[in-house]
Amino acid sequence: MRVSARRYLAICGLQLLLVSNATFSFAQVDPTKALVGTWIGTVSPSGTEGNGRTIVIDSVKAKEDGGWMASGNFAITGEKFRRMTYSISLQDGDIILEFITGPKNPARLKLVGERKLEGTLTVWVGSPGVGLSRSRRTLHLEKVETKSADVK
Repeated sequence: MRVSARRYLAICGLQLLLVSNATFSFAQVDPTKALVGTWIGTVSPSGTEGNGRTIVIDSVKAKEDGGWMASGNFAITGEKFRRMTYSISLQDGDIILEFITGPKNPARLKLVGERKLEGTLTVWVGSPGVGLSRSRRTLHLEKVETKSADVK
């Protein structure tokens, strides 16, 4: 009986160690490497401007006060890219990417695994004469192989 209890505790301890090690390893993801590349995805529900989005991150550099700053491009998929600066931080063990598109449209994305960014894009809907309101939309992107023709 005593041997079985020790084995059970040893197995539980090993499982706890493996789970905490996996969590610690994910927290140690280097954003300067993990985020660089081309990310393609969709916004849902889609707006009048289409639902495809493309983010290209050229470089990620550490900031003196903590966190990171990235530079790259952003576009509604198929349209002309605009230069973009991305703010990156570590929040509750998650790598968070934040930026502003268009006229004060904030986006907040979390790195999920190695090849997914998930979060929200808040956009203004309506028209200035009739009334504007903010709409929070879901944004999902996946990392793809970068091609030289991706940035126009």
